[in-house]
Amino acid sequence: MQHAGLRDGWQEELGEILEAHMGDPEVVVPAGFFLLDRVRDHPPDEGWDRHGTAELVRDIARATREELGADASAERVPVLHFLEALALVEMGPAYDDEAVAAFERLPQDDAAALLEMARLHKLRGRFLHALETYRRLDVMPLEPAEKTRVLNNMALCAMGAGLGEAAVVALRRLGLDAHLRDDEPLVDGLPMVQVRVSTRGPLVSPWPGAESHPPDFDYVWVRPHSPCHGMVITPTLLNAGADAGDVILWDDVPIGHRTDERGTVPRFMHLAVLRPSNRRIFRFIGQQHHRGELAELQDELPTDCLVYVLTEQVRVICRDCLRGGAAVHPHHYEEPPGQAVVYGKLVMPKERDLAAFRLKWEELLREHKIEVACPALHQALGDFARAHVAEQEWERMEQSAE
Repeated sequence: MQHAGLRDGWQEELGEILEAHMGDPEVVVPAGFFLLDRVRDHPPDEGWDRHGTAELVRDIARATREELGADASAERVPVLHFLEALALVEMGPAYDDEAVAAFERLPQDDAAALLEMARLHKLRGRFLHALETYRRLDVMPLEPAEKTRVLNNMALCAMGAGLGEAAVVALRRLGLDAHLRDDEPLVDGLPMVQVRVSTRGPLVSPWPGAESHPPDFDYVWVRPHSPCHGMVITPTLLNAGADAGDVILWDDVPIGHRTDERGTVPRFMHLAVLRPSNRRIFRFIGQQHHRGELAELQDELPTDCLVYVLTEQVRVICRDCLRGGAAVHPHHYEEPPGQAVVYGKLVMPKERDLAAFRLKWEELLREHKIEVACPALHQALGDFARAHVAEQEWERMEQSAE
C-alpha cells in the first residue's frame, strides 16, 4: 500500500513497520496510536496534510481486524475499531459518517469512544449532536478531570447551538457565577485571552476554496464572556475569520500561551462566530511623517471611532512560530522610518453617520498633511468615483514603500 502525506523520515519508516506487521495487533495498535498522536500534535486549524498518515492507520487497523477474523479476541476487536474510527476522523469531513459508524460499533458505555465522537461533532460544528453525546458522558462515572472537560464542552456546545440556559447550567456546575443577559451566558471578571483566527475562516465553517491555500493566522485579544466565548477587541491585520466586535466561540483546549513581563495568557483555537460585530471596519493605507502620527488622530475623533495603525501594533512572525503560539525563532524588528507607509483600520459603530465622519476625518488629514487611502469608506457611501481614486492612491503608496 502507498499513502501520500507521510513525512520523510521516522513517520515513513514507522509506516513500513506497520505494513510489515499487518495482522499483529501487538504492533499495529501501539504504533497506530503513536502515529495518530503525532498527527494530533498539529491542531486542526493548521491545514497540515494529515490525510495520508491517517489513511494508512485506518487501512492497517481494518486489514488487521479482517486478518484476525474468527481468531480475534473480544479485547482486540474493539480497540481496532477505535483505532480505525480515530483515523477516519483525521482523514477529514468526507469520512465523518464512516467515523461515527465505527464509534457506534463500540460498547455504548465506552467513555473514550464517546469523548472522541463528541469532539468530532464539535469540530465540525454539529453542536447539538456534540451536546447530546457529552450529556451521555455526563451521567457516567468519570474521573474529576474528565468530568470537568465534559462540563466545559457541554457549555461550549450549548452556546454553539444557541441554548443559553443549558450553557448557564453547565457553567454553574463548574462553580462559575454564570447568568443570562439578552439570552447570552455571561461570567463576569474573567481575564483576557488570545484566540487564533485563520485566513481560511472559522474552523466549523471555512470559507469556500479555503483549502486551496495554506492558512495564516492572527492572534486577537478577546474579552471573555465565559471560559469559551467572548468579544474580539483588536482588529486583525489579515483577512481572517473574525474581527473586532465579533462575539466568537473557541475550543476549550489551549493551543499555546503568550508569556511576557505581565504574565502568561492562554491562546485558543477559533471555532465559530456566534454574533457578528455591530461595528463598521474600513482598511486604510497611509503615509505619515513620524511614528504614531496617524494613531494620534483618534484623540480628535468621536470617542466611539477608533484608529488602529496595525503596522505599529502588530508584529509579523514566521508561519512556524504562528502555529506554535510562541516565537520559536529569533525575529528582528525595526521601528518604521519617517514618512513610513503604514496599514490600519478605522472602526466605528454601524449607526455612526458615515458622511459626517468622512468630513471630519478628511479635515484632520488635511490639517496634519497626512496621506491616507481608504477605498472601502467611499464605497460604503456609494461614492465609487472617490473609491476608484483611493484605490489608485493605495497602489501608488504601496509602490513607494517597495
